[in-house]
Amino acid sequence: MIYHDQILHRFFYDTGSGLGSGRGEMYARIFEAWTESDAIGIVLGHGLFSVPDLFGGTYAHSDWMELMYDCGLIGMI
Repeated sequence: MIYHDQILHRFFYDTGSGLGSGRGEMYARIFEAWTESDAIGIVLGHGLFSVPDLFGGTYAHSDWMELMYDCGLIGMI
């Protein structure tokens, strides 16, 4: 029997086997880049469609993560 935590791990983190999407790692990189930004980047964001610049054209696959990085705290309100 496969448990939900195993499924979540495979879906988000297991990239070595080729079965996972790597989204967990992607989300961590976006969050880290956002928290390491200056105050303006955290509050106002980095501009629309900035996430693909971090990943060579790949989107975050999470509207909340993209909104946080692209539009900052103001954009999330």
